[in-house]
Amino acid sequence: MGRRSWSKEQTHSPVSVSSIWPAETGVVARLAAPLLGSKWAVTAIDLNPTMLSVGRAAAEGEGLDIEWRRGRAEQLPFADCSFDLVLC
Repeated sequence: MGRRSWSKEQTHSPVSVSSIWPAETGVVARLAAPLLGSKWAVTAIDLNPTMLSVGRAAAEGEGLDIEWRRGRAEQLPFADCSFDLVLC
């Protein structure tokens, strides 16, 4: 698998990023959201509803716009190709 580099400035249309199993209460999604900017829709996915609640509360306190969804990494609740970037 090759690596691709990208820059948020190179993006001309709305894109989406998913953080799967955002361990540590969504820290990956919460760190990515302000770096990616408003053109990016950030979704955090975790199986544990408690982690989602804690992450959601932390993100709201930080003023971050993140969608929090319950789901398994093996069976994501999204259609194929729903995300432009996935972080784990």
